[in-house]
Amino acid sequence: MSFVDLNLHELADLEGPPRSFLTFYFTGESGARELKNRAAKARGLIEHDEPDRLADFDAALERLEALMEGETFEEGAGYCLMACPELRVERGFKLTVPAETAFRAARGPNLRPLAEMQDEYEPFLLVAANNDGARILQIAGAVADAEEDVKGGVKNRVKKGGWSQQRYARRRKGQLHRYAAEVAERLAELTKEHGPERIVLLGSQETRQQIEEELPDRLKERVIAEEGFDLDAAEEALVEEGLRLFQKEERREEQALWKRIQNETLSGGLGAIGPEDVLTALQTGRVDELAVDHDVAIEGSRCDACTTAFVKVHDRCPLCDSPDVAPIPLVEELVRLAEQTDADVEFTQGVKGLVQNGGVAALLRW
Repeated sequence: MSFVDLNLHELADLEGPPRSFLTFYFTGESGARELKNRAAKARGLIEHDEPDRLADFDAALERLEALMEGETFEEGAGYCLMACPELRVERGFKLTVPAETAFRAARGPNLRPLAEMQDEYEPFLLVAANNDGARILQIAGAVADAEEDVKGGVKNRVKKGGWSQQRYARRRKGQLHRYAAEVAERLAELTKEHGPERIVLLGSQETRQQIEEELPDRLKERVIAEEGFDLDAAEEALVEEGLRLFQKEERREEQALWKRIQNETLSGGLGAIGPEDVLTALQTGRVDELAVDHDVAIEGSRCDACTTAFVKVHDRCPLCDSPDVAPIPLVEELVRLAEQTDADVEFTQGVKGLVQNGGVAALLRW
């Protein structure tokens, strides 16, 4: 299963005993060595500070090592493995983009990297078209997942003169219309129900314009970029250009989201800015869209007794006074809560206002 199709809402609901759920991200053949080194370090810490958690950790590590056993890990750009015997979880996912190596022992899975990949590499349709024909590539997880071709065969403009010129122009216009209508029909079919939300058009200006004219209104709104491009280029080059345009639009939308949050907050409306306000809103299910800076790291804590998270690191729980409070990467907790409550998560890059205000913000439902 591609990481694009993963149900993070389902994964966010998984929660076992402390240190019983292991998540491991890695790239390439170094995975087995990295797992051994990082697991040994984690085991030493647990054995010293939380010896009663060691049995759960060891059981999960055994299952994680079993997932690694016999695999070469040469095909994928990266991998994510999860194991928790207590919850009967034992899963491995091949990634189509490189993964930064990370190992975590907690109550539940580390979802932040997967959520960020799903946000940055959403599926979209790439249409590369000229008068000869169109290639429709379905891009998922930064790679071409499928391709459809539509034959064009529209003749180039020529000078004939008089009535011949007019007849030729009419025939040519009709050919272009029928060809563009067929491309539009294919796009409508591919985007119905749960299809890709965005379309990138590459190729000759005349063909692009005609295709867009033939699109129904609901699809015209999904066209995010139109540019000329060498359609004889290799598929890899087409995908790379499509991704560049797609991510350019991503950056624009991230800035727009921050502006909406900023305006809502300043007007006393449905905006929350900063870790404290965002965490409170997530814990009450009020967040509709969560904005997280790509580089932000916030240290918080979570009570194992009442499962409440806090922005600050505490020795005892401020709510139930339990001593079973552990430090956590707070952004991972924010992402987990967002997925549990069906909030959209947008990871941003270069949004200065967001960075200057704690790196997290949200649009609220109420």
